[in-house]
Amino acid sequence: GAAVDRGEKGDREKLVRFKGILYLTSDPAKFRAQIEGGKLADVRVEDLKAGVSTDHIIRVGDLLTENLEDLGNRVLGGMEMEYGISEGTLRNTGKEVLVAGAGLGIGSSREQAVWCLLEAGFRAVIAESFGPIFETNAAYLGLLTSTNLGLAKQIDAGKAVEFEEFVKGKDPLLKQIIRAGGLFPYLRSKPDAPKLAGSETVRPMNIWEKRLARVLRMRSIRIGEQFLLPIDEYYSYVGLSGLTRSVLFDDYGKVRRSLPADRIRLYEDHFAHSSREIIPIMTETQRRFAQELGLPQANYYRGTRREGGGVGISHRDRLENIDPRNVQVVACTDSHTPTLGALPLLPIPVGSTMGAVAIAEGKIPYTASPVLRINLTGDLPPGHSIRDAQLEMGAICKPVRTGMVVEYGGDGLSSLTFDQ
Repeated sequence: GAAVDRGEKGDREKLVRFKGILYLTSDPAKFRAQIEGGKLADVRVEDLKAGVSTDHIIRVGDLLTENLEDLGNRVLGGMEMEYGISEGTLRNTGKEVLVAGAGLGIGSSREQAVWCLLEAGFRAVIAESFGPIFETNAAYLGLLTSTNLGLAKQIDAGKAVEFEEFVKGKDPLLKQIIRAGGLFPYLRSKPDAPKLAGSETVRPMNIWEKRLARVLRMRSIRIGEQFLLPIDEYYSYVGLSGLTRSVLFDDYGKVRRSLPADRIRLYEDHFAHSSREIIPIMTETQRRFAQELGLPQANYYRGTRREGGGVGISHRDRLENIDPRNVQVVACTDSHTPTLGALPLLPIPVGSTMGAVAIAEGKIPYTASPVLRINLTGDLPPGHSIRDAQLEMGAICKPVRTGMVVEYGGDGLSSLTFDQ
């Protein structure tokens, strides 16, 4: 999509050109004018729409598909009706850069928000700030991001911009991934495992760090260290397995698997009871995917009892049946993945792309997360459930950054059941 020029100094001076720019303005009329072929002049920061969440970029009701092209047709479908966006509106605009205000991609972690932008033809997004998970997903999938709003004027004037502008401010691992063109090109380059700076120094560690150190066979781990984390087990379900399959075909041209087949599990889950027309199609795709992966019959979980299934929800089944003596790291696309942290293992929540990486490469890039410790004391008051305590914790315990691990301690744990 983006043309590349190389300066006299080689890759360090790489320039990128884009075909067109679309300003996501707070005034719907100005946005519609661009869709109809008009061009805006002297766009100011305050003119840009702020707080555009992943729900605005792709609605919950539009997520269920196994076709990446469908996602491209649905981009920005969650915007207010005044923007006049219907299915397919943005696919044929010829614009390759989207510009927005602060907080682009905040909210839900769904990576489809990045996929739909790419499939609609966008190759870069520029915003005053980004949701952290959205920005990471963009790097993995090859969508360029920058908070330098000055680039928009250069691109709008038809000028090339330095590629390094889309690398600035990123952590070292993301920089490598972005320069490689995305997560799969990075992994295909056979990167050396990052050297762990804290590996030679023994220091007190929290539970999460101890688990990481055990898996990596290191003496200690420090927050922020980056490495390729080996995966022992992966599981997914109908809602995302089709996209994972599409990602494998898109990047490898086939279903590639290095993770042993008996370490992969696919669930039809509660989708087996859905009345939506797309679900039978997605279910058949998952069954085909299981065959392509060579899954043992015991590792495929049909959704209904009449078909020999009905074991229940995926995360609940794994919580009850996984053996942490044999499995230390679990990657899965289920939003309840952290539940498995009640067992002595590392549960890693992933999207369809990182799931494809886990299957194809048997390892995923990972950064050691900071930990928020919550100590529980006493007992639950009469008439209160663990859900009440959870809601209270949500109100008073504020993580200082996205992606923190929550660790529970204190003598209050002894008054709770394992389910609680």
